[in-house]
Amino acid sequence: VLLPLAFHCSTKALSDFFVTNISDIIALLLSRFTKSSETAFEVQLLKKSGCYKLMELLYSRLPKEELYSKESRINQAFCSTGAGGNEMSKTLIKSCFEAFTENMAGETQLLELRRHYHCAAYTCAIAVISCSFSEPKFYHGFLFSEKPEKNQFILENIIDVQRTYNFPIEIE
Repeated sequence: VLLPLAFHCSTKALSDFFVTNISDIIALLLSRFTKSSETAFEVQLLKKSGCYKLMELLYSRLPKEELYSKESRINQAFCSTGAGGNEMSKTLIKSCFEAFTENMAGETQLLELRRHYHCAAYTCAIAVISCSFSEPKFYHGFLFSEKPEKNQFILENIIDVQRTYNFPIEIE
């Protein structure tokens, strides 16, 4: 319900919403999973996925100056003291990266929902990086670099590896 409203509201209303709620959203994203029960874990995955989608929407709709600058009201609301302008974006990119490179070796619980969670974190990272940076090193370093030695895999987490993909052959 919240995503369509946030998508269609004015940028002023969107900005005001995030000034009020950014601390709670980031706190939820930074919270650790508690796999006490499958139901509790499922709720956590859904909440975090929703928050990543909200943050993706924010970085897709608002200009860099409103998100990645000393004057950013949302960043000031996030860090509340001595805002340098990049704290929210740095925190969010780190959170996204940790989410979509999660080590899934041996995991069996809620695999498809976790894949959707990884996708939400990845698309959020794309939105943050494309809004905040123009240098290729950020795209390469955060979006396209897998580190097998650290068990940091991207494609295995966002693509359904059980599915067979068939692409039509294109000939020019």
